[in-house]
Amino acid sequence: MEIKVTSDRYNPLLNRREISFELPVKAQVTRAQMRKIVAASLGVDANLVIVRKMVYVFGGGKIVGEARVYDDPETLTRLEPEYMRKRNSGGEEDGGEVEDVRDQGGESDTKE
Repeated sequence: MEIKVTSDRYNPLLNRREISFELPVKAQVTRAQMRKIVAASLGVDANLVIVRKMVYVFGGGKIVGEARVYDDPETLTRLEPEYMRKRNSGGEEDGGEVEDVRDQGGESDTKE
């Protein structure tokens, strides 16, 4: 997949690059996959990339988004909220298993 970087700005106070990008897609891409695509495109370690925003453009066949690329893991941990780090891990921290919480057609607690 070919990613198009629309804006690339370095923020020296926060030791990070702030990237805006577009990616033509034919199927949905997870945040973890997008993180790896951005890292490969920029030639950096995927553990230093945080995808802040991903918006599927309806009818456009592309994703528009924003990412932050940190210089070191300590700065990333200090600046990014925990929920954003977990969101970007893609389930890697708990073994990569995602629990299916949908109702499997069993009995319902609601009365009819």
